[in-house]
Amino acid sequence: MSADRARPAELSQPSGSVHPAVRRRGRRRYHLAAGGGEARRQARAAVRGGKSAGAGRHRGGALGAVPGARRLHARPRHQRHLDQRRHLQGAAVRSGEGSFATISTIGSFDLVFATNAESEFKTLQDFIKAAREQPGKLNVGTINVGGTQNLAAELFKSLAGINFQIVPYRGTPDVIVALLRNDVQMLVEFYAPIKSTLLDNKIRAVATSGTERSPFFADVPTVAEAGVAGYEVTSWNGLFAPVGTPAEIIDLLNKTVREIVATPEVKQRYADLGIEAQASTPEQLKARLADDIAKWAAVIERAGIPKQ
Repeated sequence: MSADRARPAELSQPSGSVHPAVRRRGRRRYHLAAGGGEARRQARAAVRGGKSAGAGRHRGGALGAVPGARRLHARPRHQRHLDQRRHLQGAAVRSGEGSFATISTIGSFDLVFATNAESEFKTLQDFIKAAREQPGKLNVGTINVGGTQNLAAELFKSLAGINFQIVPYRGTPDVIVALLRNDVQMLVEFYAPIKSTLLDNKIRAVATSGTERSPFFADVPTVAEAGVAGYEVTSWNGLFAPVGTPAEIIDLLNKTVREIVATPEVKQRYADLGIEAQASTPEQLKARLADDIAKWAAVIERAGIPKQ
C-alpha cells in the first residue's frame, strides 16, 4: 500500500470510532432454540464460526472485550473474532450485563507491543527508558480511539508512569506503515493483523499483554515482566444467550463448547490467529465481564475519552 495512506485518524471523527457507536450494519439475528439438539447444533456453529447461530457472543476482550455482548450473526470466519473495533457504550454494556445470560468463553488472546526491527528499541525497557528521558516525544500507534488496542496503550502509559503520544490510525496497515517509517516508535495490536510483518522480521515483538507469557511468544516477556507491575490486558470471546434461557440449555451449551474447544482442529484454527481456545463456566464469564467493565471504564475516565 502507499505510505501516503498512513495518516492518523481524526480524533473528532475516527472511522468506525470505538467510543461509543456499535455498528449494526448487515447484522442478522437468531433466537436460541429451546430443544437440546438444536441448541447443541447452534453452539457448535457459533464456536466454529458457522452461519447458524443462536447463543450470544461477546466480541472482544479487555473492553474492546466489553464493547457489549451481542447475539451471534451470520459471519462465518474466525477472523471476525479479532474484530475489536467496537465501542464501549453505556447502553451496550448494560445490555451485556442484564439482557444476556453467560454461557462460556471460547478463546483468549493477548496484545503484542512491537517496534521497528531496525530501531534502537530492542526491548520494552528501552522504550520506557527513552520515554522517561524524553517526555512526550515518543509516539505509539494504535487503531481507533477507545478500541482495545488504544485503551491498552492508555493503561500502559498510566501504569508505567511515562508520557508519550498515542496516535490513532484508521486501520492496522496504516499503523504498520507508520512504524516502518518511524512516525511512531511502537505499536500495540493483536497478533493476527501483524502476523505477516512479524514473520518477515520487519517488526520486533518486545512484550505481550497477558499475565503470563503467550504460548505463541514464549521468548517474549509480558509487559509486567518488563517492569510495569500490575499490567494485564487479555482479550476474549464469549458466548451469551438471551436472559431467561433455561438453566438446562445453558448447561448443555457450556458442555458443548467445552467439547468443541478441546478438539485439535479448533485449537489449531484458533492458534493460527493467536487465540488460545479456552472454555469457562458461566459464572467465570459473568465475573470477567463485570471486572472488565469496571477496569476499562476507569481507564476511559482517566484518559478523558469523551462519551458521545
